[in-house]
Formats: sequence, structure tokens, C-alpha cells
Amino acid sequence: MHIPLCVVGEVNIMKIAIVGAGINGSYLGYKLADKGEVTVFERKAQLGGKPCSGLISKRVWDHIDKPEAGQHDQLVKHIITEARIHFPKKTVTLKFKQNMLVFDRQKLDEYVGKLAEQKGVKFRFNIDVNSVANHGGKPIVNGLVFDKLIGCDGANSIVKDKLGVSASKFRLGVYCYTRDGGKDQWVDTWPLKDGFSWKIPRGDCVEWGVVAPVGDAKKEFEKLIKREHLQYDKVYSHIIPEGLCFPIANNKVARNITLCGDAAGLTKPWSGGGVIWGMIAGDMLVRNLRDFRKYERAVKKQFNNRITLNLIGRNIISNPFVNYFIPKQIGFDGDIGLL
Repeated sequence: MHIPLCVVGEVNIMKIAIVGAGINGSYLGYKLADKGEVTVFERKAQLGGKPCSGLISKRVWDHIDKPEAGQHDQLVKHIITEARIHFPKKTVTLKFKQNMLVFDRQKLDEYVGKLAEQKGVKFRFNIDVNSVANHGGKPIVNGLVFDKLIGCDGANSIVKDKLGVSASKFRLGVYCYTRDGGKDQWVDTWPLKDGFSWKIPRGDCVEWGVVAPVGDAKKEFEKLIKREHLQYDKVYSHIIPEGLCFPIANNKVARNITLCGDAAGLTKPWSGGGVIWGMIAGDMLVRNLRDFRKYERAVKKQFNNRITLNLIGRNIISNPFVNYFIPKQIGFDGDIGLL
């Protein structure tokens, strides 16, 4: 009996490059590990380290595996149930639909990165991505050819820069920590023009900071320090992009290159945070991995109107003449905005 030979051809494994090993880059690696061979490039020596308040809704556990109790307690420092906006003659309370968790951001980033590593994602640390090119429709990173490239390297994304894409606007977050304990379960905020100052209890310390236009943030932070008589050891800061930004849809060079997280301008107008938005967008990217333009259209459909409406709401709340008409208590979703 003759048995024919079956020649099995070489299996084409999709090679995916991600630039940036922050939480968005690690999360995408974690989600894409089943789709191909994933390499994450990071200029720093280790996972995490991005300056961030780490105030994230408990929806984070809808996207990543919740750790066991002991590790959870190391990651989550405190729980916040509401925010209080202090106007000169009135305080408005925002009752959160979803409790906000105060994370140790370094440990959270490390946790998500380890989840990705366990699924086979390769992290390449101490790598400066200084070359992004295209050959036959395939992206090239530092001379290495990939099928797909995703920039998750923050507001000053090198991938975004190589594509000639820029955010329409930036704000700056400046903050510090004081040693007094922070056991309250609410955040205090004070509206500023195109921004706000804040106080976040973190369990073992208190975080004080300001989000404002780049040219105003340092001055507003100094006012906050003076007003509250704060004693601190170090000041932290980070750039916050505003407005979605993606490669030009008809740019053939960019057809296999896209952006996610802060690199794509996915930040909330009211707080400047964007972890959950980045994870939601990451899930959209996984579903549309073969066609990045579909992914970008899905993100715009999901977030454009939300950003616009909440920018309007932010301007209304900061108007001293309008706040008299705002109810003293409002339902609020930390990932969506006003309910």
C-alpha cells in the first residue's frame, strides 16, 4: 500500500514589535502573544517607572488576571470612592460608579509585564529605538524586520515622530508626596484654568499635584506648595497629550504601523489618566490586528465624542460663574465621565 508523503510547508509566524514597555505596551504584548512572536523594545533597564498617580478604576481586573490576595495588597495601596471639587464658595461631590484603586504604579507595571513574559513575550531592555523604516510594506525597527509595529512609547513617542504625527495639545502634570498618612477615601481637587490641582490619599502618604498647560504648571504647583505649606523630598512630572493622533490613513508606509495608549493621545480630559482607555483600545487592536485602519476607526468612534463632550464639561466646571448651578452631588464614572 502506497502512503503519500505530506510535505508541511513552513508556518508563517507573524512577527510583532511593540515600542515601550509601560503598562500599555506590556498589556498589548500579553494580549497579542497568542497571535504571533512579540518583541517589546524598552529604552529603560526594567519594566515600569513612568511617573503616574496610579489612580485607576477597578475595571482594570476586567482586562488582566486579578492577583492573589497577598500580591493584590502589595499592588493596591488604597481605595477611593469619590472626588470633591472645591470651588471658592461651594464643594461638589462626584460619587464614583466604580471605585478607584490607588496603585503602586511601579509594581502594577511589573505585574502586567510578568504576565506578558509568562506567555512568551520577549522584552529587550536598554534599547533606544532610533530607526523606524519600511521595506515592502513591512516595518523595520533598528534594522530588524517585522510584520506589525505598535508604538506604545508615550507622549513623546519615537514611532509617532518617525511617522510625522503629533498631538494637537499637551498639558503637564507636576506632583510630590508628603509623609503624612492618607486614610481618607476621597480625592480633593481645586479647578484651575484648563486644569486642576489635587490631593490623593495613598494610605501611607499623600500625593499633591497640578495638571495645567505646560507653561503654567510649574507656577500653579508652586502656588499649591505655598498654600498648603507642604514639605516634600522630590518633585515628579510627566507630559499629558490631548487629542487622538494616528498615522495618515492613506500613508502606505504606515499601513502596518500604529499607535496605542498615550502615544495615540488616549487620555481622559478630566484627569489626564489613560490606563483603562489604553486597555480598551488594545483590545480593539487585537481584534483588528490584520487591518490597523479598522482599529484606528474603531478607536475614533469609541472615544472622539467622549473626549469632545468631556472637554466641554471640563470648561464648564472650571467656569466660576457656572458652578453655582452645578448640583452638590453628581454621579461620575472615572472611565467615561459625567453620568
